[in-house]
Amino acid sequence: MDSLDVEVSTPHMTMDSLDVEVNTPHMTMDSLDVEVNTPHMTMDSLDVEVSTPHMTMDSLDVEVSTPHMTMDSLDVEVNTPHMTMDSLDVEVNTPHMTMDSLDVEVNTPHMTMDSLDAEVNTPHMTMDSLDVEVNTPHMTMDSLDVEVSTPHMTMDSLDVEVSTPHMTMDSLDVEVSTPHMTMDSLDVEVNTPHMTMDSLDVEVSTPHMTMDSLDVEVNTP
Repeated sequence: MDSLDVEVSTPHMTMDSLDVEVNTPHMTMDSLDVEVNTPHMTMDSLDVEVSTPHMTMDSLDVEVSTPHMTMDSLDVEVNTPHMTMDSLDVEVNTPHMTMDSLDVEVNTPHMTMDSLDAEVNTPHMTMDSLDVEVNTPHMTMDSLDVEVSTPHMTMDSLDVEVSTPHMTMDSLDVEVSTPHMTMDSLDVEVNTPHMTMDSLDVEVSTPHMTMDSLDVEVNTP
C-alpha cells in the first residue's frame, strides 16, 4: 500500500477517540498521514499505533489543526522491530487547545529513521506533559527535534528520553520559545553506552517564564 490517509474535517464534531492501528507483518507503505481539521472539535484521545515487524515506511505524519479543540491525549506509538522510516512528524497547531499529554514513543530495536520531529504551536495551550521517548537499541537517527512555541502556554513537564545502547545521532535539539510560559520541569535524558552524537542543544527563550527545574543528563560511558 502506498499510503494510508485518515482525515477528519468536521466543524462542530465531538468524538471520544480516533484510533489508527496498523498490524501488518511484511507491509510496505510510503506514508501514513493522520490529519484532524475541526475548528470546534472535542476528542478524548487520538492514538496512532504501528506494529509491523518488517514494515518500511517513508513517513508517519500526525497533524492536528483545530483552533478551539480540547483533547485529553495524543499518543503516537511505533512498535516495529525491523522498520525503516525516513521521518516521524507530530505537529500540533491549535491556538486555544487544551491537552493533558502528548506522548511520542518509538520502540524499534533495529529501526533507522532520518528525523523525529515534535512541534507544538499553540498560543494559549495548556498541557500537563509532553513526552518523547526513544527506545531503539541499534537505531540510527540524524536528528531528534522537539520545538515548543506557545506564547502563553502552561505545561507541567517536558521530558525527552533517549535510551539506545548503540545509537548514532547527529543532533538532539530541544527548543522552548514561550514568552509567558510556566513549566515545572524540563528533563532531557540520554542513556546510550556507545552512542555518538554531534550536538545536543537545549534552548529556552522565554522572557517571563517560570520553571522549577531544567535537567540535562547524559549517561554514555
